[in-house]
Amino acid sequence: MLRLEEKKQDSLEISLDWQAYYGAFKQLHGDPVEYHGRLLFRDGWMYSSTRCEGPEWAPPEDGGELKTLVVAYWTVRKEVVQSEMSLLDEMIGKLREVQDARSAPLQHSVLCQDDETKRRWMETGELDYELMQERANWLQADVQECNENIGEGDGSYTQDER
Repeated sequence: MLRLEEKKQDSLEISLDWQAYYGAFKQLHGDPVEYHGRLLFRDGWMYSSTRCEGPEWAPPEDGGELKTLVVAYWTVRKEVVQSEMSLLDEMIGKLREVQDARSAPLQHSVLCQDDETKRRWMETGELDYELMQERANWLQADVQECNENIGEGDGSYTQDER
């Protein structure tokens, strides 16, 4: 929210919305990963991991350093996505085991909220295995993207560097 207020005769006060700024930063640079206590983005930009107002750091000008950061981004992202894939696969397997012992479809409830009115309500329905499988497929495609981008790097990044 940007707000201008007239304080005295010739002065104005501006209130910057740093959460909105960080949202715009993410729109521009993509989803970050945690790296050496900072947020690292796919293009080498870094941002404070603790404060919406930053600071932020531009990518290094040295091509080798930038390539190392980019490979680090994709390597860390791949680890995060693979972890989520494992948890999702495990959850789907356990739910299918429970379902196999039941005669009716398993039900679950979800808390929903209207973005405009902020009104909340619960919705209940059958578990959507197709939706879970779509998420698993998306994660698998993300791992493939990570592999492709890691392959384009110079391979100098190792997990110990995190």
